[in-house]
Amino acid sequence: MSIMDCIKTENMTLQDGIYYANNIPDRADIALYDERMEGLDSLYDTSFWHNHRTACIIAATDATRKWSSDCVTGIIDVGGGSGNNVNAFEKAGYDAALFEPTLTGVICAKKRGVKNIVCGIFDETTIEQESVPIIGLFDVLEHIEKDDEFLRNMHPLLKDGGNIIATVPAHMWLWSEKDDGSDHHRRYTLQQLSELFKNNGYIVTYATYFFSLLMPVQYITRVLPYKLLRKKHKLSKSNSNKFEKEHNPFASNLLLKMLKPEQRCISKLKRIPFGSSVLLIAKKGTISNANFTT
Repeated sequence: MSIMDCIKTENMTLQDGIYYANNIPDRADIALYDERMEGLDSLYDTSFWHNHRTACIIAATDATRKWSSDCVTGIIDVGGGSGNNVNAFEKAGYDAALFEPTLTGVICAKKRGVKNIVCGIFDETTIEQESVPIIGLFDVLEHIEKDDEFLRNMHPLLKDGGNIIATVPAHMWLWSEKDDGSDHHRRYTLQQLSELFKNNGYIVTYATYFFSLLMPVQYITRVLPYKLLRKKHKLSKSNSNKFEKEHNPFASNLLLKMLKPEQRCISKLKRIPFGSSVLLIAKKGTISNANFTT
C-alpha cells in the first residue's frame, strides 16, 4: 500500500505534480510565487539546526521502525514546509508525502524534487480513516492554538498501532523574540508534551530533549536581550530568520559535529536529559484510555 492511498486524491486537483485540496482558501496564482523564498529554502539544507533536527528525526523513526512488528515505512509530514524532511525520508527509503497548506512551501518542495506533495489541510476531508502509519509533526504543535483538539482530530486518521513523531521547542523560560516572530503559542517541557499526548488518546513510547548544547547559547544571545529590552523591539516575520541567515558555514559544520552524539543517543532511543527542543514518539491508543482536556 502506497502512502498516497491514505490520501483522498480523487477530490483534489492535480497540477504540475502537486495535489491541491479543496479545504484551503482559493490559492493565489502560481506566478505570484516569491522567488526570494528560494534563498531561505536553501538555508534549510545548510543550517546546522535544520540538518541536526532532520538527522535526529530520521534516527528516531529508524529506531521505531526497527523495533516495530510490521516495520512500516509510510509517513506523512504534516505542515512540512518546503519538504526538506520529506526529501530526507525519501532518501532514507521511506514512502513519504508532504502535506503543506502554503503555496510557497509546496512549490519549494517541488523544486527540491519531493515526489508526493499535497497543498491542503490534513483532516478527515483529505485523509482516509485509520490509514496513516506514521504522522510527522515537526515544529508544528507550537503554532496551533488548540493543540489538544488538533491531536484529537489526528487520532481517527492514524491506523491501529500507528505513530506520531513530533518535535517542539522546549521551555517557556527560553521564550524570545524568535518565538514572537514565528507566531508560537507556547514552548513545552518534556513532561508537558507527554501529558498532552497521553490526555488525548496516545501512548508515549519515547521522549527526549535534544539540542542540549544550544541552551546556554540561546539564553545568552536571545532570551537575555529579549528580557533586557522588555520586548520593545519585536521581531517582524521578515526578520525572524535573521540569525539563521547569518550562519557561518564553518561554525555550522562544527556545531553539527559537536551535536553528533545526540543522533547516536536517539538512534538507540536513549533519553537526553536537557535541551532546547523536545522529540516525542507516541502510538495510537484507545479512546477509552484518553483523558481529553477541555
